[in-house]
Amino acid sequence: MVGSTAPAPLRGMRWGIKASFLAYLAHLPDTAMSATDGAVDSPEGFVFPLEDASDFDARTGAGELRFRGDVRLRGHGGMLSVRFANPRVTVDDVGPWLSVEDAAGARRRVAALGTPRSAGGGGIEIPAALTAEAVACFNDVYPEGTGLDPVVIRGV
Repeated sequence: MVGSTAPAPLRGMRWGIKASFLAYLAHLPDTAMSATDGAVDSPEGFVFPLEDASDFDARTGAGELRFRGDVRLRGHGGMLSVRFANPRVTVDDVGPWLSVEDAAGARRRVAALGTPRSAGGGGIEIPAALTAEAVACFNDVYPEGTGLDPVVIRGV
């Protein structure tokens, strides 16, 4: 992966998106990847710093955590263009989910989140699965329910 060389923030969210998708992109001759606006490309995945936790109740696990950063992935002469920006982890009556701003700037629920567990190195790790709403983000290659890389949250 190519991105910012700044150190990863201690408080925030790490998400590798989907390892096999990033491996596929790495083999394309014209792949371009960027991590900007606070996002950092780390060996373990993209890291988004915590921006706002005021709407999250740590005691009940309900509410919303807002993170900052912009990750863009491009290839196939621009025919493949994916953007994951300003992610939010939300726990509401629908359940836990991850949303991002997509390439068009619209907020999209990209992952249904599972039951959190302790993460190595501290924090929590949450399994993630592709939502029907986000299938188009991956050019309809992966069906709804496809496993994505887990979301790891630290320092919240």
